[in-house]
Amino acid sequence: MSAVRAVLRLCRPAAGQLTLAVVAGVGAAGAGVGLMATSAWLISRAAQHPPVLHLMVAIVAVRAFGIGRGVLRYVERLTGHDAAFRVLGALRVRTYRRLERLAPAGLAAFRRGDLVARLVDDVESVLDVIVRVMLPVVVAAVTGAATVALVGTLLPVAGAALAAGLLIVAVGVPALQAAAVRRADARLAPLRGALAAGTVELAQGLPDLIAYGAVDDALAALERTDRQLLAAARRSSGAAGVSAAVTALCTGLSVLAGLAAGAVAVRAGTLPGELLAVIVLTPLAVFETVGVIPGAAQRLAGARAHSAGSPRSLAPPTRHRTPPRRCRCRTDRRRSAWRPCRPDGCPGRRCCTTCH
Repeated sequence: MSAVRAVLRLCRPAAGQLTLAVVAGVGAAGAGVGLMATSAWLISRAAQHPPVLHLMVAIVAVRAFGIGRGVLRYVERLTGHDAAFRVLGALRVRTYRRLERLAPAGLAAFRRGDLVARLVDDVESVLDVIVRVMLPVVVAAVTGAATVALVGTLLPVAGAALAAGLLIVAVGVPALQAAAVRRADARLAPLRGALAAGTVELAQGLPDLIAYGAVDDALAALERTDRQLLAAARRSSGAAGVSAAVTALCTGLSVLAGLAAGAVAVRAGTLPGELLAVIVLTPLAVFETVGVIPGAAQRLAGARAHSAGSPRSLAPPTRHRTPPRRCRCRTDRRRSAWRPCRPDGCPGRRCCTTCH
């Protein structure tokens, strides 16, 4: 979690905006869940042909949830992205200031294309951590817990089944995905840097390569790097596809479990019939929110790979203190002693020539 801790330290100046974004995101996700649950109850209750006044509160709630969802989602995106871009701007300024202290002598070990890729991709990975990792995970956690509490209040068995499905999607799937593509995700950032560096070197050194007949070798090296990058990206994309399939499977199983438990409860008379639709359809809304966690975990793994390659590389070089030279400095005419050589000369009136 070193990448998350580093981003959290950078986010301190924008903590207020990020908090507002989280609150708005939770409100938007809650409005989506409330819209699904209220509309399900309204349809089931209206099928019984009650007086219209019995449905007025639900009708108004459906309208309020529908409008509030869009407004709150807009507020979340606006405040969240504004805070993220402010953090990104401050990080770019700090990175360029550090780079200015290093250039040009401290950058001799870097290839030009690799350095450009680090400055662009690695710094912008902070934006992904804020917008596509931190905010969605917090919103999904709060919304999922509240939805499980709601369904568990109506029917404990359905609430337990929903909680199990959410835990599999939010914890189990990211863990399996990380174990499956850890090596591929770790190789993506270095391979992108190597491809960018090789492309720049090929473009800049093309006359020399043509003169020595080494163009084919350089192109073959770039092609090998590109094939390795494509293979790593395919493995990562395959894991994302499996995660989406598992999420859809858990959604369907949760709906079926709620339907079975709800039907038994309705037959037993412990659950009103109009609430059966609420128990069955509410998981569809909450899994839409929690289903982003596997993708967020994959982006976090990519951000870790970027942070492992760039922050230390732009750190100021360590200054090694050179021990002072010692020479025989004669402080007076009668004795001499060993004293350290100083930039401003030796303390005595006469000094040995090695001090100058």
